Amino acid sequence: MNIKYRKMSPSVVKSLVSLLVCLALLKAANLLFYGSSEDGPRDQARVLRCSQPWHIFPTRAYGVDKDSPRYKLNLSIGVNQLNKYLYSREQLAAPNLAAGSLYIEDVFLAIKSTHNNHWSRIQLLLETWVPMAKTSVYILTDGDDPSLAANFGNGSRYVNTKCGASHKDKDLMCKLQVMYDLYMSKIEQYKWFCSVDDDTYINIPNFVKMLREYDHDKDWYIGKPSLNHIYSVKEYQLCDLFLLVSLKHMSCFRNGEFIKRGEAINNPDDTAIGYVCNYLLGVPLTSIPEMHSHLEPMWQIDPLDYHKQISISWGEVVASKVIVIPNRLSIRDEIPQFPVSVDPTRAYTFHCHLFPKSDSCRKIQDKLGALPDA
Repeated sequence: MNIKYRKMSPSVVKSLVSLLVCLALLKAANLLFYGSSEDGPRDQARVLRCSQPWHIFPTRAYGVDKDSPRYKLNLSIGVNQLNKYLYSREQLAAPNLAAGSLYIEDVFLAIKSTHNNHWSRIQLLLETWVPMAKTSVYILTDGDDPSLAANFGNGSRYVNTKCGASHKDKDLMCKLQVMYDLYMSKIEQYKWFCSVDDDTYINIPNFVKMLREYDHDKDWYIGKPSLNHIYSVKEYQLCDLFLLVSLKHMSCFRNGEFIKRGEAINNPDDTAIGYVCNYLLGVPLTSIPEMHSHLEPMWQIDPLDYHKQISISWGEVVASKVIVIPNRLSIRDEIPQFPVSVDPTRAYTFHCHLFPKSDSCRKIQDKLGALPDA
């Protein structure tokens, strides 16, 4: 039998080699961040901890001997102090709690979402920090959802903006405009305005404690830059979690004016906020280190500092064209935790670490299973 072989062209050879290299990199990345198939879901957190890409994102040294017997004790001290902090008017009758002049009920707290994220994201927030904020939370989305609306005052704090569901600038600015107009209609009820994305966990006691450090009768733009540079054209900064107060200077941005500002700079909602505050109103960004967006590597946060954080997030970090790193907290063995298979964002574990005796943590354990001893 005569078999004839056709010589492959150099371009075909090059393409095959590139394909093999990509497959090898993907396999290496999978083993690096998730471990081998023998590890199983319960060991994924351990593998991630042992294989963090410090060469991609440098981090500070913790400065704590994590093998010390005092480490677990130090973890509990911060959590105990957090749970004693008064943040809601409902706690005023509680013993041994000092009263404050501002409470979570004084904050208009809006969550931006989209209909496709209701089950995957909003449900998680409802099961963790949202119950601590109670009537302060509004959800602004782009579709009807009667079951979810029932969790927000029978729909009074659930707003179908009628905006588009895409992540395009126009649709994002549309939601911001509806959010801002809603706030202005209720401005007499609140001292602060806050907007967060639906992939954000807010530590409510620390959130209120931080706000008490600022005079709500003055103009503030508070958050943390989501990019490490300032826009050069107008020299303004933007952040993923922002607060605006004393908005008497911003009343002119009602009824579609925010949308016009976003269109003028051809940028989305968070950038438009930075543009309006920094450039038009001259209110600089007050950066808070304890606020974190999904653009930061969460594993850099020291577990000893978990109780100090105001917000965390989760998602993915794109390290290269072929490597995507899960962006989540790196929970140490000393902290009781749910398996990554049922808590991929680590938000459930984070919440129960901060508030282990809360009703919400008890309900989470009823759903996911009891937390194992550390």
